[in-house]
Amino acid sequence: MILLISFTAISFLMRSILKDEVLSQWKQDNLRLVEVYSKMIDINDLQGFIDMIDSENDLAYALFIDTNLTAAAHSDPSRVGITLDDAGSIAAAKNGQQYAGYYQYSVTNSLVLDILNPIYDENNSLIGALNIGVAVDEATLNDILVQSLSRIIISFAVAMVITSAA
Repeated sequence: MILLISFTAISFLMRSILKDEVLSQWKQDNLRLVEVYSKMIDINDLQGFIDMIDSENDLAYALFIDTNLTAAAHSDPSRVGITLDDAGSIAAAKNGQQYAGYYQYSVTNSLVLDILNPIYDENNSLIGALNIGVAVDEATLNDILVQSLSRIIISFAVAMVITSAA
């Protein structure tokens, strides 16, 4: 009975640790993507650039936020002109700091990785931020977790059999 309780506790703990590791890796990979796009940005055609990013990727959203925290370009044209006041927008568009964090996106009711990278002009003056929202594919995340946990469970079961036989 003690082994069963230990096994269950370890399984829940391992699932949480694995999920955190997978989400952390996704964050690092997508931060690099946003950094690359930030170097390619076309300040003279922000909407065209945002449309290009959106068409090349499966994103929840893409936008450019100016230093007044206004969406100057957005993958959803009806959202151009909205004012943003979230921590990520302030950090990147006002303070020039890169930002990345997960949150529940109300528009799609899904987990989204929100990544913002500050954008500077040729005079090294902050002009805003590129903001990309990457939808977390819950099915893929769960598949990764199930495969990893299956390997752990099999290893634990083998160890239990060996321990019981000894």
